[in-house]
Amino acid sequence: MSRGIIEKDSHSGNGVYNQDLSPNSVIIEIGGIENTMDELYRTADALGEVLSQYYWDATKVSNTPK
Repeated sequence: MSRGIIEKDSHSGNGVYNQDLSPNSVIIEIGGIENTMDELYRTADALGEVLSQYYWDATKVSNTPK
């Protein structure tokens, strides 16, 4: 799902992209200039499945009677 990850440090910018606006925010970027639209759609579908499963598993745990 990844052709690589670009890491940034203080020499290439501050690395803050609005995720500092909320303490629980996450930025997920999909694709780049070398990706096809089919690759982007497949990645979005896979990411959606993972996030959905995570959400429903968390809901089951939080609704468990005490």
